[in-house]
Amino acid sequence: MKNINNMLSFAQAHKTQIFVDIISEGKTIHQVRAYCIDHNKSIVRLFIQIKHEIKLPQNAEASLLFYTEKEGKQVPCNFISGIKNSFVHNGLFFIDVAVPHYIGHSQRRTCVRIPITKREIPNLKIWAESQTEGSDQMQWTAIQDENFDIVDISTGGMLFLVSSETPLAKQLKEGSKILLTAIFPYANKSPLCLSILSTVRRYAQNAQNPDWFSMGVRFIRWAYLENYSTWNSIPDDNGIPPLSNWVFQVMASRKRGQEA
Repeated sequence: MKNINNMLSFAQAHKTQIFVDIISEGKTIHQVRAYCIDHNKSIVRLFIQIKHEIKLPQNAEASLLFYTEKEGKQVPCNFISGIKNSFVHNGLFFIDVAVPHYIGHSQRRTCVRIPITKREIPNLKIWAESQTEGSDQMQWTAIQDENFDIVDISTGGMLFLVSSETPLAKQLKEGSKILLTAIFPYANKSPLCLSILSTVRRYAQNAQNPDWFSMGVRFIRWAYLENYSTWNSIPDDNGIPPLSNWVFQVMASRKRGQEA
C-alpha cells in the first residue's frame, strides 16, 4: 500500500495526466483524460476533462494509465478498479474509484511491451526503404504480408519476424527506415488509424528459426492516416500518446479474461 500511495501522490503532486477507459460488461464505453485531485485509503478522486457529465452504468469499471518517474525516466503505471461514485461540482465532473490492491508498472522499460498478433492489428502494412541496383535513389518497397509476422508492440516500437525469402531481407540493416500503416481497433469506438515512420534498431537472424530475421524498430514520427500531412515527433522517453490507450486496453482486456 505504501508504493501505491507513493504512485498516486506523485500523480497528484505533478498534475499527471491520466488516461481513463470507462468499461461496462467488458466493453470500453468512454475514453477520457483526468487528473488525480485527492486520494485516501479507500478512494481515488479524479477530475475528468470533459465539458459535460456522462452517465455511468451500475458496476462500471475504470481502467487507468499514467506515468511516474524513476531515476529520471518515465515509468508507466496502470490499474483497473470499480467506480464508487460520480458527481458534478461547480460545473466540473468528478469520479471516485476504489484504491487498487495492485498497480502494474515496469521499471525496465519506458514503454510496456506486449505480445501481439496480426489478427489484433488488421491491415498492418510495412514498407522498407530500399535501393534499386545501379541507382543511388532510395524508394519504399512493400514487405508482403506472408513475409513478416509480429512478435510484440509498445507505444515506442515493435518487434517483427522477416522471412529470409523476401529480397529485402539481405538489404535491411540497423539504421534502415521502415514505414508502417495500421488500424488499431477498439471494442466500441472508431479505430485508431496511424502512419508511423520507424528506424531499425536491431536486425539479426532469429535464433530459434534461421529462416527468419528478428527486426526491432523504434518509432520516430507518426501521423493520423486521415491527416497524414501533419507528422508528430516522438520524445525519447515517450511513445505515441494515442497508442498508449490502445496498448493498455489490450492489457486490460487480457487481464479481465484471465480473471473471468
